[in-house]
Amino acid sequence: MMCLEFESSRHRVFGVALSVFALMPGCAPDARVDEPLGQASDAIINGAPDTTHQSVVAYLHDNGKCSATIIAVNGSEGYALTAGHCLGATLGKLHQGNDHNKPSATYTVTASAPHPEYTNSTLYDFAMLKFSGATAQTPITAVLTPKLDVMKTGSSLDLVGFGKIQDIPNGGDTSLRHHKVLPTAATTKLRLIFDQANGGVCFGDSGGPAIFTSSGTEYVGGVHSGVTGSCTSQGISVRASAVLDSFITPFIKNLPYTKESCGECSEAHVGAGKCSAVSAACFGASDCQAYYDCISGCGTNACVSACADAEPSGAAKYNLILACLCDTGCVTECGSEPMCNPPACGLPSSKTACQDCYEANCCAEASACSKSSLCTKCITSAFPPSECDTDPSTQAFTTCLSASCSSECNVAAPTSSASTGAGGDSATSTVGVGGASTVGAGGSGGSDANSGAGAGDAFDPIVVESGCAIGEAIVPARRNSLASILMLVMACLTARRIRVP
Repeated sequence: MMCLEFESSRHRVFGVALSVFALMPGCAPDARVDEPLGQASDAIINGAPDTTHQSVVAYLHDNGKCSATIIAVNGSEGYALTAGHCLGATLGKLHQGNDHNKPSATYTVTASAPHPEYTNSTLYDFAMLKFSGATAQTPITAVLTPKLDVMKTGSSLDLVGFGKIQDIPNGGDTSLRHHKVLPTAATTKLRLIFDQANGGVCFGDSGGPAIFTSSGTEYVGGVHSGVTGSCTSQGISVRASAVLDSFITPFIKNLPYTKESCGECSEAHVGAGKCSAVSAACFGASDCQAYYDCISGCGTNACVSACADAEPSGAAKYNLILACLCDTGCVTECGSEPMCNPPACGLPSSKTACQDCYEANCCAEASACSKSSLCTKCITSAFPPSECDTDPSTQAFTTCLSASCSSECNVAAPTSSASTGAGGDSATSTVGVGGASTVGAGGSGGSDANSGAGAGDAFDPIVVESGCAIGEAIVPARRNSLASILMLVMACLTARRIRVP
């Protein structure tokens, strides 16, 4: 069985689209079967001859044929983008023209480089080629910039290449360039997925472009990388804009490669890299699926904590993925993100004075609160439930804040019982819907001038001001955090590489 990755628009937190496993049971994210270099067969299945995209060239060397796109020219030197798996033992040549057996121009490749992360994750199936012999007339198609990249499910792209026109053993080869326009069936940060039931890329198209048109101009939106099952199943291209600034432009300008974003790195290593094994173990288990389904609907950490309470074994498996990303797969890229850099006492505050104060004076209470779904709900909700008034963890933390960090965190100290609202007393007035202090959710009807205001009052959650809000962005601990920086989809990939010997 061949698998691929999908993106679900509702997932705005770190996670894996378990619907992939429901659609294709038995697939594992690191189960990709790559055809070894030199063992693939030889353009676009059910496509049409292409006579317009002259920047799309055949890449020929001793190990086979791929496709490539000339994306830049500087004097007599040119630069082409292809797939990482297309590189061989020799540098080879680029043949320009509609028929690579009758080229209108031939260029000698003088240097090549795969994406630095390609060895760690095949989701970075990119390579750059530098060649000589370019002129002012050498055609180019620029790479789509991140700003212009609005490709999503349903976006139409023109798939171009010199590959097979039929997926049959020892046949279907052609020296002509072909193309076929297809909509994307699914997309991620790093991938463009195409349903090829009626045709698409095949062996020999590897490295060729998926061309996206923006405001009337054509750009390289993706690079053909693989197919799943067969050439009439699914086609996979890697998204070029994801590596334009970090890999493509530095190669052209002879500058050092720069690291990718945390989100891109995470997708790569969860899908087909250093963390794919723990991802497979997690998302092949029903308890992990239940936990993920639960947190997919969460918008606050209180919700996440409740999911962890309901599915502790699933949460443990899921959190191993975060641990792998933070400690192994994406140490540099994600090291400064909240999921990898949790506050010392479990709860973050955007106000430094408040953070320093409660960590110095209320660390144990904050840590205990961060582990309680009720406590985190009490301090993040604008309208905390009545149980907050008697919850030991909530009371311990808020009482400590009131006593030790009142000014730093804008938490009013407890007042006398005469000034409490309907739901609170002097010991608990810093929380509770009926509390009298300035930090309640708005009293339900306080009894005097010092009480919480009526139901129409708009007080903030526990620590007032946006500056000291241990509020909606709360992250209790790395392994249970919402990594909102990611819009990640599990790669269930067993794609065969599409090149020729």
